[in-house]
Amino acid sequence: MTARVGNLLYFWLQAHRAQQEGRQLRVRESEHFADWAAVWPAVTDLSIPRLSIGRTDRLLPVPPTHFQQFGTDFTRDELRTFVRQCLLTDAFTRVLSEPDPAKLTVNVRRGDYYDDPDLRDRYGFDLAAYLRAAVESVAGSGGIERVVVVSDDPAWCAVELAWLAEVGPVDVRRGTPVHHLATLASASNLVLSNSTFSYWGAYIAGTRSATTRVLAPSFHVRDVDGGAPWQHDPSWEVVAAG
Repeated sequence: MTARVGNLLYFWLQAHRAQQEGRQLRVRESEHFADWAAVWPAVTDLSIPRLSIGRTDRLLPVPPTHFQQFGTDFTRDELRTFVRQCLLTDAFTRVLSEPDPAKLTVNVRRGDYYDDPDLRDRYGFDLAAYLRAAVESVAGSGGIERVVVVSDDPAWCAVELAWLAEVGPVDVRRGTPVHHLATLASASNLVLSNSTFSYWGAYIAGTRSATTRVLAPSFHVRDVDGGAPWQHDPSWEVVAAG
């Protein structure tokens, strides 16, 4: 399995940090690279085609945490510099919207996490219970009038999250991964899943607005550090999950 955009972004962040320091570090392109290069042209300078890797090039070992440890692999300032310089491009900002404090955005990551038995054992948890607790925490604070759901499994959401209608009108977003990420990045109130795609939506939203409220599960993957996530911005609110 090759890295998808959530993981690629952490690699690109490392390459950007290195190049800012004058070091040549680039990310080996994956099959998913082309989908995003048109939106973020700067990542082409941070990448190298697989066939261009030379005999003198050295592959950097990837640790179990995949260079995703907030405060260790990167600082908040480095993260936000990367977001501003490489991700908030004209092409991407055209599909962003202004944050709306009356809107709650919920990202529901399922897909191969639950379809693949091996990944389910590693990444699966009581997602429905966690989402209810997180949503109730935000809605209980008042001011939420509508809900936007971004998911790779809208059919599951329609059945298991029907109760979201108690909070307000629910809009399950359709569209491309670019539009899904832009929806997360436009949120004022954001409930995450245990997904790097989710985390990057929150990183971009937090870079755009210092008042973004983010809630994230206390779990990422079962076989690293006892399940505790290492990607969280310390400003996020952690909701029990397991």
